[in-house]
Amino acid sequence: MKVRLKTGFLALCMLTAILFLGGCTDAEGRTSNVDERTALQFTQMSAGLLENIFTLSEEAVREQIHLLEEERQFVVAGGLKSYLAAKKEVGSFQGLLEEKTDVIKHEEGYSVYLQLEGERRNCEIIVGFDRDAAKITQLTFNPEYTRAEKVKNAGLNTLLGMGTVFIVLILIALIIGAFKYINRLEQKFDAGKEKKGNAAGEAKGPADPVISGAPKAAPLIDMAAVSPAALGAAQAADFVEYAGNAVMDPMEDAELVAVLTAAVMAYRGSAGGSGLIVRSIKRSPRRR
Repeated sequence: MKVRLKTGFLALCMLTAILFLGGCTDAEGRTSNVDERTALQFTQMSAGLLENIFTLSEEAVREQIHLLEEERQFVVAGGLKSYLAAKKEVGSFQGLLEEKTDVIKHEEGYSVYLQLEGERRNCEIIVGFDRDAAKITQLTFNPEYTRAEKVKNAGLNTLLGMGTVFIVLILIALIIGAFKYINRLEQKFDAGKEKKGNAAGEAKGPADPVISGAPKAAPLIDMAAVSPAALGAAQAADFVEYAGNAVMDPMEDAELVAVLTAAVMAYRGSAGGSGLIVRSIKRSPRRR
């Protein structure tokens, strides 16, 4: 139990230190490294630039941003955007705090740090120049917040970041846990398809079996077996008109077989029971 309390206390201390260090910056100790004349020169140049900006209305500032972007002067255009954003936090600008003005010389040129008093809070303005002081290389407006506000903002940012991470992890865990249910649904879906297929097969019924090597049907009527003398010359000539010597298909010529059989039996004067069996029908070699 004591180990857990110590661990929790250390974690709380680390979190507090992160919030405090991440949300607080200290600009104290920054001093000018140029002579007074150079510092005054750059301070006046920066103050004149800011005065021109402050005299413009918001619509005029937006028009200037558009024109500067067309001329590809993105540094000054970005500075004017920063001015519009800072004005919402600072309110109207009251005046320049000259005692908090610093000019720093570095390899790329000069940076001028100005402090402006605002209606709701002060604002730090950084104006950068190149080595020849002919081109603006930086223009930013940074509203100043109290230490409590900085800690509050840092805490909100930390909680937002950590909360986003935990939410994503929870979603990933839920997705992984849902895989087993997806597998079960897939199995149920496949089983339903299989049942439908079996039901369809039972509704159709079994297919008719195919019997190979079935015996051929015997010939029905053999016209050579019917003597022309028994039938008479005229009747024999009339009935022996069937073409071909091949065995007939009883399904195709059943009507013809029935007619011929009836004619033969009528000629012989028998209505049935005479034992006559028609085996096949063949063409006569010649017509008599």
